[in-house]
Amino acid sequence: MYRPSYQKDKTVNFTYGNEFVLASTLEDYVGIYTLDNRGRPLSDPTVTGGRVEVLTKKPLPMKTNTDTNLYYKIKRFKLQERLHPSAYVPVVTKEDINRGFMLRYVAQKKNEPNIIIEVQNEQTAIVPNDTSIFFAIGKIDPFIWRQTEIRWIISGPFDEIIANNRKTLSYTEQRIPGISKFFTDLAEYVQVPVTRPDRIYTNGDPVPEQLPESYQLHTKNTIPLGQACASCMFRFGNNCRKWNAPIRDTHWCGAWELGNQ
Repeated sequence: MYRPSYQKDKTVNFTYGNEFVLASTLEDYVGIYTLDNRGRPLSDPTVTGGRVEVLTKKPLPMKTNTDTNLYYKIKRFKLQERLHPSAYVPVVTKEDINRGFMLRYVAQKKNEPNIIIEVQNEQTAIVPNDTSIFFAIGKIDPFIWRQTEIRWIISGPFDEIIANNRKTLSYTEQRIPGISKFFTDLAEYVQVPVTRPDRIYTNGDPVPEQLPESYQLHTKNTIPLGQACASCMFRFGNNCRKWNAPIRDTHWCGAWELGNQ
């Protein structure tokens, strides 16, 4: 599996508390933390039960005054019902792997466009014109933050993955200016198939997936003498008509039947 970029940085720091909270629970965090290559603070797995979790700055207590009360009336919702974005590190799911892409979500502060944060889908308030007040209750404030969804390719031919993700970011620049500088690793989260050692030929070529588990070198002691793909009735040139896959004369499988030699 491709190693995510957030795991590559080794900058180590320590906080004594009252500085960061866990983005997932808002609990105060005390202990070692590291900064990834985007500057996001991440917890030490020895502190958070073996998991790396995103940390976020501890929010300041909200003050209320005449101006904020007026804001309540004008906008018809309470300020605390809108969320400040919490940084999020996506996790590739089986569904993502099966369909070949994952959905990623980002928020950009409108008056400070250099601030771009990757967030969870549950935080976003993606609406067509950013004017739906009630839709965004309990979500990131769409009046302050631009928000969008990105379809991120994680499997397929490597060159196509890179080209498609670059094209997606180029298109998203219209909505989130500077997004291409935020997602600099176009191969992030790419899934590399893992090949079992016993399914690789001696020259490093992978054994075709269509061939059965019993497919192996015919010289092993467990294989009857004289049986091999070279003498099998299903062999047609360098292919097997039973499994519809290329084979090698030096191998054998449990479907072997004597053919014309």
